Amino acid sequence: MTRIVVDTNVLISAAIKPDGLEAKVLALCTAQTLSTALSDALEAEYREVASRKKFARQTTALSTVIDALVRTSRRVTVDGVSNRCKDPKDDMVLACAIAARARFLVTGNVIDFPGEADGVRVLNARALLAELDAMNP
Repeated sequence: MTRIVVDTNVLISAAIKPDGLEAKVLALCTAQTLSTALSDALEAEYREVASRKKFARQTTALSTVIDALVRTSRRVTVDGVSNRCKDPKDDMVLACAIAARARFLVTGNVIDFPGEADGVRVLNARALLAELDAMNP
């Protein structure tokens, strides 16, 4: 099963646009068609961002998907964070993906990440879905 790590902005996009590509990716995750992984730091970020006032309208949707991801994800321990991302806050997401030996890291801001790091490819939701289609013709 393909293992991925989901960046927080994918959760937000899915909650705002429940019929969008990000929501399709999360549906595959919560149905366990894709294997997901997360770290304590990534879960904390999910919950902190979801609690922000600007996302109050999406609180229920965000809580539901976060709880589902926490229940179904493989929990990983991250030993260290290297400075590989343009935005230092993204380093912990990449570190989680590397520690999980994920095949893909899915994010809405691929420009802030290296295209590939330690075997982890960084893709947006559209590219991931296309990759999955190509893997399963």
